[in-house]
Amino acid sequence: TIDPEFASTFSSFDFRAVTKQMHGWFVKLIQDAPPPGSIRALHFGMCEIIDGCELYVAGSNVFDVEDPEWACRTDWAPEGRYAKIDAFSDLWSAVMDKTDEDDAWQAALAAAIVSLSEFLRLSDIRILLKHRELKFSTGFDDGDLYILK
Repeated sequence: TIDPEFASTFSSFDFRAVTKQMHGWFVKLIQDAPPPGSIRALHFGMCEIIDGCELYVAGSNVFDVEDPEWACRTDWAPEGRYAKIDAFSDLWSAVMDKTDEDDAWQAALAAAIVSLSEFLRLSDIRILLKHRELKFSTGFDDGDLYILK
């Protein structure tokens, strides 16, 4: 459940705009540096930065639903892998102003899960990736891993 302390902040997050930004970033990334055929999974990680958090993507040649450590194995880390979507840091900062870091990372992660799920559902990602069957995940570095698709 969303803490009432930051529910209004979370409700102002523009999921549609973030999903559109993700699509533009990812299309350019795939065009500039397509993942090699050996990549089996893409991890959309979240990491803390000085003024909030940031989304990035990395690919792995392995995927194991029973062992989340696969996401730590980076076999594809292209230049431009950091998305530079300010909305995640803006949400982080707004929640931090009202509560604490635990709530901030939970809000940012929830926003990432919803945005990425929508991005994967709506985008032409399978065409971009030449119809390859890949697994997708997200999560904060040193945190839990969430399988998206």
